[in-house]
Amino acid sequence: AGVIVIATLVAVAAGAAAPVLAQSVPVWHPHNRSALFAYFRSPVFTLPAVPENNTLLLFITARQSPLAITSHGGTKQSKLACSYKLHVNGLLVTAGPGHNIALAARAPHISDTATQAVTRVNITSLLHGAPVQNVLAIAAFFNWSLVPSEVPRVQAELCLSADGQTCSAAPLLATSSAWLALDVNDYHNPSGDTNGTPWYAMPNENLNQSTYPIGWTLPSLQPGPRWVPAAVQPAFAATMYVETEPPYAILTRTACNVIVVEDGYLIDYGQEFSGGVNLTLPASADVAGAVLTVTLGEALSPNGTLVAPTQAAQLYRSRWTLAGDGGDNTAIMQHEMIQFRYAFIQGLPASTKLSIDTARAWVLQHSLGGTGINPYEFPCSTSTPTAILSPSRAGHPAQWTSTSPSLDAVFNFTAYTAVATSFDVNVDSRTRQRDLCHVDALITIQMQNAVFPPGDVSVQRRSALFAFSNDSDIWSSSAEFKMSGAMMAYYDAIETGSLDIARQVWGASPDAIVADSSVLNSFQFYSNVRYYNLSGSDLLYYPTSCDGSWSCAPLIDWPESTRDGYVVTAEDAIRNAFGAIAIRAASQLALWIGDADQAGTYARIADSLVAAMRLAMIRENATEAWAVDGALPPGSNHSAIHSSLYLAAAGVADNDPSLAAKLSAYIIRRDLGPSSCMTGKWVLEACYRLALYDPAGSAADYALSLLSRQTYPSWGYMIAIGATTTLEAWRPADKWNTDWAHPWCGFPAYAIPRLLLGLQPIEPGWTRARLAPQPGALEAINATLPTALGMVYVGYRLASGPNASVSIIVEVVAGMALQVCVAVPPGQAWPAAALHVDGRTVKAAPLGRLLCTAEDLPHGSWTVVLLPQAIDG
Repeated sequence: AGVIVIATLVAVAAGAAAPVLAQSVPVWHPHNRSALFAYFRSPVFTLPAVPENNTLLLFITARQSPLAITSHGGTKQSKLACSYKLHVNGLLVTAGPGHNIALAARAPHISDTATQAVTRVNITSLLHGAPVQNVLAIAAFFNWSLVPSEVPRVQAELCLSADGQTCSAAPLLATSSAWLALDVNDYHNPSGDTNGTPWYAMPNENLNQSTYPIGWTLPSLQPGPRWVPAAVQPAFAATMYVETEPPYAILTRTACNVIVVEDGYLIDYGQEFSGGVNLTLPASADVAGAVLTVTLGEALSPNGTLVAPTQAAQLYRSRWTLAGDGGDNTAIMQHEMIQFRYAFIQGLPASTKLSIDTARAWVLQHSLGGTGINPYEFPCSTSTPTAILSPSRAGHPAQWTSTSPSLDAVFNFTAYTAVATSFDVNVDSRTRQRDLCHVDALITIQMQNAVFPPGDVSVQRRSALFAFSNDSDIWSSSAEFKMSGAMMAYYDAIETGSLDIARQVWGASPDAIVADSSVLNSFQFYSNVRYYNLSGSDLLYYPTSCDGSWSCAPLIDWPESTRDGYVVTAEDAIRNAFGAIAIRAASQLALWIGDADQAGTYARIADSLVAAMRLAMIRENATEAWAVDGALPPGSNHSAIHSSLYLAAAGVADNDPSLAAKLSAYIIRRDLGPSSCMTGKWVLEACYRLALYDPAGSAADYALSLLSRQTYPSWGYMIAIGATTTLEAWRPADKWNTDWAHPWCGFPAYAIPRLLLGLQPIEPGWTRARLAPQPGALEAINATLPTALGMVYVGYRLASGPNASVSIIVEVVAGMALQVCVAVPPGQAWPAAALHVDGRTVKAAPLGRLLCTAEDLPHGSWTVVLLPQAIDG
C-alpha cells in the first residue's frame, strides 16, 4: 500500500535536454520557521530494469544555509557544505550544494545575476528493480534566523537519461506535497552555543537518540503521525547551475587507534579530514539517558591530550544522549562537516566500550572523478565509499614514486591535502574561516590540476568563477588577490582546453589599455582597481596615499613576522612582479581567444615591466644578485627575500645565465629567511625558473633539498610533528591561530610533477605539452600523471659512471604532441651531449641549459636518452 509503481522504462535517445528541476517544486516542513533540521522522504516506489545505455539521474539542490560570521565579512553568507545530505535506500550518498556563484556582482560581462548550485548524481546502481522497493531520503538544515527574508527549501527530480548528463524525458519522481517531512529539532537539539567561533559559527548539536526516527532512510519504514506532507515553497529565483559531477564523495573511515584515557576515550583517525564521527553503541537499559560529550580536534598537546579549542580557536563539542532498550545508538554526528583528526569521548557508561569497529567516522571529500577512491590514505585508515557511485571518467589521481622516500612523502602529504580540503569552492581553510582568499584559491587550483583525475575540473572552474564574482572576505583589496584572477583564467584554459571562462571574463570587446588605466580593469575582474596605473617609468605605480595601507598594499606574506621586513612603496617589487605574471597570462588568453592585437599589447607591457624591474630593482656583486623592495627609497634600501623570489618567478633572469646563477646563489644562501610556507610557491617557482638558465642548475638542487628535508622550515618538518595535511604555517609557533589543514601551503603537490619533473601543458587542453625534468641528483622517478587527454606515464633514470646517461620513458596519450627536454646531470660537463629517441640520434633545440627534441613526439611509447655524445643510427 502506498507504493508508487513507475511505469515501464522505455529507452530514450539523447535529444534536447529538459530544463533542470522544471517539473518539481521546492518543499520544506510546514513549520518552516522553527524546523532548522528537517528530514524528507519520497514516496516508496518500484521501477523496472533500466534500459541498456540509459541511466537514472537524480538532480538535487537546497537553499544554502548561512553560518553566523562574527569577525569577517560583515554580511551573512553560505559557508556550509552540508545544507542537505542525500540517502538512497539507506546509503548516505552525497551532500551539498555548497556556495552559489553570484556572477554579475563583479563580472559585468556574465549575464546571470545569480545561480543555484544543483548536484547531479547517477544513482542507477543504487536503485532496485521491481518488485524491490526504493526510497529517497534527504536530511536538510537551514538557519533561517540569520536571514529571515529567505525561505528554506529542498528540491529534487529523478529522471531517465540517454547521455548521462541531462534528463531525456519527464521526471519519474519529483519533490512535491506527496513527499513526507519530519521536524527533527528534538533529535538534533540545536542549542544556543555554537561550534566554530570566532570566525564563523554553526549550531552546536546535542543528539537525543531516544527521539531518533529509526529506519527513516529505508523503504521499510512505516511513517508515524509526526511525518506530515511536505509544504510547497516558492520557486528558486536563480539560474540552476548543474555540477558536472557530485562535488563530494562520502566515505566511511575506521579509526587507527582507540585509547582509553583517565576520563574517556581518545580516538585517532590517522589523518585530518572533513566530516564527523559515526559511533555505534548498544542500546540497553543500563545506558539509557547517559550523556556523552564528543569533542573534536586537530592536534594533541605534548602530554597526549586533545587540544580543544583548536589552535585556530574553534571549540567543536557536541553532546549525545543514549537510548535504552529498543532504541538505536548509532549516530552519524555533526550534520555539517568539521575538519578534524581526533575525537575525545567522555561520559561513556562503564558497561560499554568503544573499539576500532565501533568508533568510525564519516568523511566528506572531493569526489575524485566520481569514484571517491583516495590513493593517499594512511594504511591504518582504510576508507571505502559508503555508496560506490559509477566513475564519471577514466583515470585516477596522480601517482608518484622516486628514489627519495622523503620527497615521496611530501608529494603524498600535499596531494592528500588537495583531496581533503577540496569541496564546492576553494577557500583558505575549512577549519577556521572558510573565507575566499584569491591567492589561496589560485594555489589550490594548481594543486588540484596536478593531482585530480583527467577532466576532473569542476571545483577548479567553480572556484575561478567564484573568485571573479566575489571579493575576499578578509583583505578585499590586496593586490595579489585581484591579479590572481588572470592566472585562474589562464590555468583553466590551458588545463581544460575550454575558453568559456576566459571569454566570459574577457567580454565581447575588452577596453584598450592606455598608460593611465588599470591593466586588469580591462578584464573587469573587479570594479575597484582604479588605482593600478602605469607610470612613465614602465612600472606599475600606486598612489602615495595608498602606501602601506590594506586598501592597496600587497599581502606579501602572512603573518607579518614572515615578511622579512618588506618595505611597501609606490613602485614596489611584489606588485610589479605579480602584475607582470598576471599580464603575461592575460596576453596568452587574448591570443587563444583570437584577439592578437590585445595579446601583443599585454605582451609588450609584461616585457617592459620585467625590463624595468631588472634595471630599477636588481643589485649585484661578484657572486650574488638580489632584488630590492622598490625602485625608490625607502624600498630601494631594503631587500626582503620575497622581492628576489617574485622577480625571479616573473622571469627577470630569463636568458641571462650570469644573473640566474647569482640570484640562485643569493636565494640559496638566504634559505627562506624568513618567509611562510605560502611563499613556498614562489620559492619553487623561482628556483625552477632560475635553474633553467643557470648552467649549473644549482637552484633545482636547492629546491630538491627543500622538498626532501625534514628540518624546520620545510614540508618534511610538518610531517615530522604529526601533520597529515599542510598547516597554515611551517609550525604552530609561527602563528597564534594556525590551523592544521590549509592548502595554501600545499604547493609541492603541483611543483613536484609540474616543475621538478616538468610535465606541463603549453597549449590549451594539453594538445601540446612539454616534459622538462630538473630533478637534481634523483636517480629514478616513476610517475603516472593526469592530463586533460588522459594519464601520462613518465619513467626517469639517471645512470652515473663510465656509461653515464639520462633516460626517460614516456607514454604520450592520443591527441597530445610532446616536446621532451633533458638536463645534463649535476656536476657533469657534456659539451657534445646528444639526444637519442628510440636509439636514434635526433636533432635537438636548446631551452636554457636543457636539450629538447626539435620535433614533438606523437601518441605512443618513447625512450629518450641524453648521452655525452652522439651514437650511430
